[in-house]
Amino acid sequence: MDATREEIRQRDQNRCARCGKTGPLHVHHRIRRSQGGKDEPENLITLCDPCHRWVHTNPMAARREGLLLARHTDPAAVPVDHVLWPAGPVLLSPGLDFILWADAQ
Repeated sequence: MDATREEIRQRDQNRCARCGKTGPLHVHHRIRRSQGGKDEPENLITLCDPCHRWVHTNPMAARREGLLLARHTDPAAVPVDHVLWPAGPVLLSPGLDFILWADAQ
């Protein structure tokens, strides 16, 4: 399923998934498009401009937070720290849902 930017922003409640700010927002590909990343909900996340820049200038730390993934990774299987879910990391599902990582194990 290809997700639109608006669907991803709605899923993330029009907030940056990393810091919670409300704008201006980018829809970020966890696997970069240049590396074959697709427009699928589990690969897309909403980030504000400063956090989006941070991801690309701090790739190792961004990987630890689940915000940047290697080329052949399944984004649906890698948890991400998300401001809407303070209880812990979540999986982003193809159905535009969140799955608490602790419940998925």
